Amino acid sequence: MKLARAIIIGGIVALLSLVVLGHLEGDNALALNPSARDCDNNSIIYCGAITPDELATKYAQNKTGDLPALYSHYGISGAMINAKSQKQGYVTKAGDVYYNGKVVAKKAISVGRQYNTGSWAVGIGGHTYYERYTGTHYAAGVDAIAVHIWFDANGKFVAAVMYSCGNALIATPVEVPTVACDTLTVEKISRTQYRLTGKAHATGGATINAIHYYAFDSASKPVVGVAGPDGQSTSTVTMTIPNPGTYKLQAIALTSRGNTSSDGCTKSVIVDQEPCPIPGKENLPKNSPQCVEDKPGVSITKMVNNAEHQTVLVGSIYEYEISVKNTGNVPLKDVIVTDTAPAGVAFISASSGEIKGGTWRNTLPTLAVGESRSFTIAAKIAAYKAGVIKNIACVETPTVPSGNPDDCDDATVETVRMIDVCDLRSHTIVRINEKDFDGDHMTKDISQCEDLKVCRLSDKTVVTIKKSQFDAQLYSKTLNDCVPKPKPTPPVTPPTVELPHTGIIDTFGSSLGLGSLVGASYYYVASRRSVR
Repeated sequence: MKLARAIIIGGIVALLSLVVLGHLEGDNALALNPSARDCDNNSIIYCGAITPDELATKYAQNKTGDLPALYSHYGISGAMINAKSQKQGYVTKAGDVYYNGKVVAKKAISVGRQYNTGSWAVGIGGHTYYERYTGTHYAAGVDAIAVHIWFDANGKFVAAVMYSCGNALIATPVEVPTVACDTLTVEKISRTQYRLTGKAHATGGATINAIHYYAFDSASKPVVGVAGPDGQSTSTVTMTIPNPGTYKLQAIALTSRGNTSSDGCTKSVIVDQEPCPIPGKENLPKNSPQCVEDKPGVSITKMVNNAEHQTVLVGSIYEYEISVKNTGNVPLKDVIVTDTAPAGVAFISASSGEIKGGTWRNTLPTLAVGESRSFTIAAKIAAYKAGVIKNIACVETPTVPSGNPDDCDDATVETVRMIDVCDLRSHTIVRINEKDFDGDHMTKDISQCEDLKVCRLSDKTVVTIKKSQFDAQLYSKTLNDCVPKPKPTPPVTPPTVELPHTGIIDTFGSSLGLGSLVGASYYYVASRRSVR
């Protein structure tokens, strides 16, 4: 039975030894007593806590009821224990605390529940405990005991808890060599220049070699670098960043423990675009489209029936077209467009604006850069007027400093005198522009195109022709010439009574009768000629 117990106890000791060795992270395990678990009344945690998990479990169980208050007194919080982020080291009989082979604290003092020679009492949370220098009561042959160790953010020793008994342990931290970049201040000198001041510090024998300053672009690429003086932990430099953009400025301390920076040594700046050099536009970047010298301008164009010159009919309505454009690089204000009708021209209506006293006027409150506005004026000429009639429209705005008006343009018309003529080719009356009159085949005597009834001599027929077609060889204006004349009836000769021939008297009578017949024939012929 005793043999079996010895075997069991030996196995437990061996197992615990392996556990202890597994949590020392390379420290000198041979200097420890890996089997040590103090299961006595001096232990803060009965039989101790070897691993971070075991310590967190027993802390949560808090069987003695005083663990939170006691550990807190020595700077060990529940959060620190539950985080299980402590390191594993050991404390020697001489009172040195080791981690990773280096002394991190000296003059270690532990606390227990019982008084031993060399101890002194301390009250915590209504309970009395006893502090002592470590090593005062180390067992024979034990030179070091494994401990849980906590460090602050700078690697400085805070406190420890012994594996074997859970007793809290404090010690004087060994100054840890530290370096840090503390602050960076930035002062803007000009658009591209900055004054940078960096501060860094070193402790525990570490040193600051220099502070270097960098500007990083939006792609985290360093674009400018300036080195501060060697051997100074505080320095000021001037940095020029030529190109516009957003940059991260960072001070980096070059130290005996490597390069270091921090959020406090990082700043952000915006290098503005180069300002516009034109007075009054300095708030604009130089590459802005608006960074140009103000050059206001306005133009006007005028047409008549979509042409520069037109011929119009008297009394007919025609249109003037007027277009105004902002040709400058600034908006125009109070743009006034005017057009006065020349003599003989009457303005009838307009697409906008007002016609008063023969003058059309239209005011535009604003006209944007590049904007055009168009208008029409209906007009007519009441009576013929010789020559070309010029009509001028003008534009004026106070935004354009020179000229009054600022621009003008004109369009011209001329009138047409229409006349009726007789076209001798077609023998019709036509209306033409007087300037188109051609005497070769036209006559202003329109009666020449009037109808005329005549007697056509060729066939003695009455026909209707144009006066201009009359030819005396072909026609007769005497219509009776076409009336046929009746043929005269020859006289009836009574039968001749044969008288007895009595000599010369008979002969004379015969001659007288023949002469009468010849005379009658002559007068008949003469009468026919007079009828023709």
